[in-house]
Amino acid sequence: MGKTTTVFLIQGIFFAGLILFGVIAVIMRNRKNQAIKEQAIAQGFTWFGSGTEPGCSNLGGDAGNSFGYAIGNDLMTKYLGMVPFGLGSSRIISSLCAKRGKYGVCYCFTYQYSTGSGKNRTTHYYSLLLYEGPYYFPQLCIRPQTSMESLVQNLGFRDIQLESAEFNNRWHISCADEKFAYAFIDPQMMEFIDDLRVGNFATFGPGMFFIANGTEAMTQHLPIMESLIEHIPGFVAKDHSIAKPQRPLGGVNI
Repeated sequence: MGKTTTVFLIQGIFFAGLILFGVIAVIMRNRKNQAIKEQAIAQGFTWFGSGTEPGCSNLGGDAGNSFGYAIGNDLMTKYLGMVPFGLGSSRIISSLCAKRGKYGVCYCFTYQYSTGSGKNRTTHYYSLLLYEGPYYFPQLCIRPQTSMESLVQNLGFRDIQLESAEFNNRWHISCADEKFAYAFIDPQMMEFIDDLRVGNFATFGPGMFFIANGTEAMTQHLPIMESLIEHIPGFVAKDHSIAKPQRPLGGVNI
């Protein structure tokens, strides 16, 4: 076997390995998405999927991709000023489901976008729980100090230091409204946040978010979000309440 033939053979094996790895990754991701779908429906969520997933036209288990498109477009437009929305290119919302909760509507979904190009192209995945309740808050971002991800991209944001040095050592807080941050995160809220195991927490207008890296099931965190809402200090809830409920995203009644 000649040297040139050997080189071509090695290259062929290498590229075949890459293709096989890609196929396996897609299969594994599809299996995980299917498990997320089954769990969501079992927990009473309406499944909307995405524009690439098959669906039907009825609401109540699997509501189909046409509604998913409408909700996804509404969502990305409404929260464009918040990370990760607006980052990169080829932005896609998938595994979208929704359920009406005690205080509003909960949406769970996977958000992905790409950065770079060619061999340097990278796809980033986030799993989000969005709860649109009866409040309108400034943008507040709370993440573990061990996380390198930043949930803010506005230069007007300030890093907040609370009175508890221990809490400051565990959590990084950013907010454009320092007074709101101090009021929202009172001692009872600090204690509740310390027990969170769902990644990052953020508020932005009518939305409250749990954000995790990767593709994860978020529907099981709905009770935690509603418990967090119940821990909001009373005067903060009163000062930021809105009289008119939010219109469901995409105009779809859940």
